[in-house]
Amino acid sequence: MPIELKQLPRLQQQLVITPALKQAIELLQVSRLELIHMVKKELEENPVLEEVPVEESGPDDQAQNEDPFPAEGSEINWEEYWDGYYREGSAVRRSQDTGEFRLMDNYSREESLAEHLHGQLTLSPLDPEDEPPANYIIGLIDEDGYLRISDEEIAHSVERPVEIVRKIVRLIQGFDPPGIAARTLKECLLTQIRSRNIKNPLAELILRGHLPALERGDYAHITRETGATLEAVRRAIKFISELEPKPGRAFTASEPIYLVPDIFIFKLDPESDYVILLNEDGLPKLKIGSFYHDIISGGKLASEEKQYLQERIRKAIWLIRAIHQRQHTLYRVSEALVALQREFFDQGPGALKPLALKDIAERVGVHESTVSRAVANKYIHTEHGLFEFKSFFNRGIEGEDGGMIASESVRKRLQELIQVEHHRHPLTDQELTDLLQKEGIRISRRTVTKYRRMLRIASAQERQHAYSLKDGPEDLPATDPRG
Repeated sequence: MPIELKQLPRLQQQLVITPALKQAIELLQVSRLELIHMVKKELEENPVLEEVPVEESGPDDQAQNEDPFPAEGSEINWEEYWDGYYREGSAVRRSQDTGEFRLMDNYSREESLAEHLHGQLTLSPLDPEDEPPANYIIGLIDEDGYLRISDEEIAHSVERPVEIVRKIVRLIQGFDPPGIAARTLKECLLTQIRSRNIKNPLAELILRGHLPALERGDYAHITRETGATLEAVRRAIKFISELEPKPGRAFTASEPIYLVPDIFIFKLDPESDYVILLNEDGLPKLKIGSFYHDIISGGKLASEEKQYLQERIRKAIWLIRAIHQRQHTLYRVSEALVALQREFFDQGPGALKPLALKDIAERVGVHESTVSRAVANKYIHTEHGLFEFKSFFNRGIEGEDGGMIASESVRKRLQELIQVEHHRHPLTDQELTDLLQKEGIRISRRTVTKYRRMLRIASAQERQHAYSLKDGPEDLPATDPRG
């Protein structure tokens, strides 16, 4: 039977990320300051894009509500954008409308380790349902770059199979900087050697079997145990010394960081509802000047010139619409947060309820990944203080009455108990567990230990030693949670 090749047509659905959609996704997850930087850069690079003078803008401007991302190759109604500019919808209140909040203009900050890792996470081949545990794991990485909690503990916290957690951890360990999310110094340094694609068997042998001797500087022991010459050992140790034992160190701020809120949520008076205010201080309002309309409509441009201008105008419109979509989504997510965490805004952090990205996504009518990007790198100013947006999302612990208590509230209560403990007899993890259970919080000692470590609080024995170094008898607290 002869074999022949044929071409047959086949229909299939495929997700195509257009430049406009890609830009919208990028803008959604950046902070306000990063957005300002991106807009100013685009103003410099795109000649058709102009900034609207402050005197030309007004509080009554209304936004266009059509699809913010026109299909590739479709005709664009240019007339709509001549001397038009990004204008918020009536539901989104501008920071310029009130003089009550004025922020510093010279605020700047370097990218944090968490932001650096989140940025790589968004570009990684990760299933959408694995994004929440991946974000949680990144949040557990300490300032040195280490993940000091086991896969089993993480799996218990995020309620996912340990195999899935291991897969996500391996993914994050492949991120920059090399050695990130390691559990031990040995794992951190060995990972960095592998990332360099440089073979150094002696250096790996020293790290795997003779790290204590290396830390002591006992070269003779290493020479004797490995059978290598002293000169070879010195070369291997010099190679090891060029590695970074604390991969997160490069992201540790040497100066205080001043956080500027992206969103304000407050009441004008006790009887009114909450007001959501997007902070747009310094964000340029954009337009496409009529000068380019006259050039195109004049019909005197060559085909290549007209095509160039139309492409620049198209990019400008994508940017204007993407900014509008970003602000609209951010407002709607904030609105849903107020509705679902009303007790927090009324009473404070102690009333924080369990909340998942899915809860907000269902209320807003978007995908969980959209909510995840919307809350990334954002800060909210409330009447109870300044909070990172993602801190409102946390899992719950069952209370005595069967209701759920936010894990963040439990950690706060745990911190309060330790703050008033007797310095000569610090509370052990089991005693903390018993106290929380008496308050109606069903929690295990293992979870208390995990929360204590997340709060970077030392063990009872370590705290007792620290107290003995700095406190005299007169410095002991007058009360003790044990009674």
